[in-house]
Amino acid sequence: MEALRKIVEFDEEGNLKLSMGKDFSKKKAELIFLLPAATDIIEDDTWFLAIKNNPVFDFLKDPAEDIYTLEDGVPYIRKAK
Repeated sequence: MEALRKIVEFDEEGNLKLSMGKDFSKKKAELIFLLPAATDIIEDDTWFLAIKNNPVFDFLKDPAEDIYTLEDGVPYIRKAK
């Protein structure tokens, strides 16, 4: 058996359109949907705290790594909840 992974999106009404191409015409397949549980969604605050306190990111505190300025892009502005 061969496995194939394809990330898909549902529309506002919950409809899914999946186009696989002619190689899949007249074939049968079993579809398994993996939907994220509410507990799988990690809030921004949790990510920021984890990055801030994780020593693996300590190299980013080195001034030599600070190569960008505010003029280099668009700053991330967190939306209020």
